[in-house]
Amino acid sequence: MANMVTTGSSSSLLDISRKRPVVEGFKCRESTFREDGLTTVLFHATLPACHRQETMRLEELSFDCREPSCGALEDGEEAVLLSDEDYQVDSNFFDQGYSLAGATGFKVWTGTRLLIECLAWPYAGDCSRLGELQQKMSHGARVLELG
Repeated sequence: MANMVTTGSSSSLLDISRKRPVVEGFKCRESTFREDGLTTVLFHATLPACHRQETMRLEELSFDCREPSCGALEDGEEAVLLSDEDYQVDSNFFDQGYSLAGATGFKVWTGTRLLIECLAWPYAGDCSRLGELQQKMSHGARVLELG
């Protein structure tokens, strides 16, 4: 019988034997860029050789963010720490109807990291539909991740 885990409040079962193994070579890191007194966090994710475009020397994806990622880095991956002066007040903060829900964007979350890994780093055990999407990605398809 496969390893099964019962989730806390749900009676559904999660088959943990279907967990995608760690992909060798996939790494992420953060860095900062400062221009005109504003600090931007850059989130970087490596690309496998099949996605690297020689004409552009694209070896990693980079995302501009307002803040460091939230749970997206693993042990040993380079993270940034911002000082108080690096944080910026949201220009919409004082607008009527402003909600902190809008402040969750512009940062990389764990789900984004998993999406990058699954789409860019093929694994022999991936299902055929995921394989089709990975093939499209290797030929330059674009993805808009809305969180």
